[in-house]
Amino acid sequence: MKKSFIVLIFLVFIISGCRKNEKQQEVQQEVQQKMPLEEQQDAAVLEPNIKLDVFTDFICKQKEVLLRKLEFVYEMLPMEISKLEKGYYSDDKTASNSDGDERLQNIECQGEAFPKYVMEDSKSNGEIPLNNVSDEVKKSIDDINNALLNRKLYQCFSLEDYNNHYDMSWPAVLEKEIIYDFNKDKKLEVLKIRCIFGTRDEETSILEPKETVFEITLGDKKVIVKPNPECWDEYFEVGICDVDLEDNYVEFYTTQFEDCYGSSLLFRLNGKCLEEAVGTGYEEIVGVSGDGKIFIWNGSFRNTYFEDESYEDFLLWYLDYKTGNFISSNHMIGKIYHAFYDDILFRQLEYVPWGPPINITLDLPGAFYEPEFGELLTVLDKDDGAQAIKVRTQDGKEGWIGGHHMVWN
Repeated sequence: MKKSFIVLIFLVFIISGCRKNEKQQEVQQEVQQKMPLEEQQDAAVLEPNIKLDVFTDFICKQKEVLLRKLEFVYEMLPMEISKLEKGYYSDDKTASNSDGDERLQNIECQGEAFPKYVMEDSKSNGEIPLNNVSDEVKKSIDDINNALLNRKLYQCFSLEDYNNHYDMSWPAVLEKEIIYDFNKDKKLEVLKIRCIFGTRDEETSILEPKETVFEITLGDKKVIVKPNPECWDEYFEVGICDVDLEDNYVEFYTTQFEDCYGSSLLFRLNGKCLEEAVGTGYEEIVGVSGDGKIFIWNGSFRNTYFEDESYEDFLLWYLDYKTGNFISSNHMIGKIYHAFYDDILFRQLEYVPWGPPINITLDLPGAFYEPEFGELLTVLDKDDGAQAIKVRTQDGKEGWIGGHHMVWN
């Protein structure tokens, strides 16, 4: 109901604007007809010389852009209304973009591809003294410590590592244990990961995910995640992170891909009780700051590709761990950005590509300059919804770049 109402208001606004323009034209024609003949001729001379084919082409392009935006708004509303009702968006305006109150309203919709889970009571695995583990476990603990202190995610399980193992007996069960101090009490707990595959196509060896279940046990609870068989991309990972190095929690997350979108859940051990750490809004966790910021894919200008890059370098907005709100950030503004592949400058924000993937070239409407890879650009502004930034080249050219979030929906 809310969705239909908002879209209806949007359409009425557009139609009323068109009618207003028509009324202005009628008044202008009436005034011109009342002019003396000489003044009418002078007014005619002042009329701009518009080529009909160019004007028609422009109108068609604007119509196409408008229809795409209407379709996007219609698809985006269910998730955004849900987020607004649950208080995911912050009213804090200390960090805002050029669109003011609309800073987080244009996020890609993930449809029904949200990770579903249930939590059940489980017998505790007990605790292990720090000095009573093997050298292999000690090395694993050192690796995790090193990753967390450097504010990185530590991936401890990925289904991708097993997808091509055709010699497993079916239905297959994969199990893995991670020993670590998850509540910072100087005692070790056991994180158990169990993947139960349902069936497999005998001829193609392709997984049939309808019966696949993932179980993650820690403390007194077991998290059970069952992927949506209609859109699961057969990717699932479990990782460890430390969102805030100063608190008493070491979190673990799950990420699965459905219909091209990554969706994460975040959990923590509160004493001996396992609980969901914060509502992620069905976003994909890609990094943490170590001081309470959770970096998510939709809130980053682009992916990281090199060792010396971090998602904080490309931060547009983030999930605040303490409040559970999404906060817009001006972190990139005023800084130097190194041009990447397909970073082409567009004259206006509305020309920046989005939606299904396309090749970004200078042939696209509004494109006017392609910087060299690594060229230094100064960030002037940003738009959270479009996931785009406005930049200035060293010789003074200004334009918008983006398009790093184009995916098949």
